[in-house]
Amino acid sequence: MIVLHEPKIIVLKARKVASTSFEIALSKFATENSIITPITENDENIRKELGFRGPQNYKYTDGESLVIDNPKDSKKFHDERDSFKFYNHISAENAKCRLGNVIWNSYTKISIIRNPFEYTVSI
Repeated sequence: MIVLHEPKIIVLKARKVASTSFEIALSKFATENSIITPITENDENIRKELGFRGPQNYKYTDGESLVIDNPKDSKKFHDERDSFKFYNHISAENAKCRLGNVIWNSYTKISIIRNPFEYTVSI
């Protein structure tokens, strides 16, 4: 997931659609207040070699309480990713809750859709 505040863009990542390359490219336009979730170590190395911003602003801050914003999330936290405010492949529902209605409703949302046949073959 990446949120660029200046152009007002939210990019949500589905699985198996080659969206990581798009996210790396968009990192070029990130500023200090953009939200960038971590990707794999190899992909982070590519992003770093290109001189683009890496993961930032995706964790809860000390002043934020960990609020369960979706009844489906009420389970105990089982891994570190669950304790992040934003994470790779976050659902649109959770992103909307965590970003708030003002940002969600005024930003352009982008997600890549893959040809269903290619998606099936990739799996």
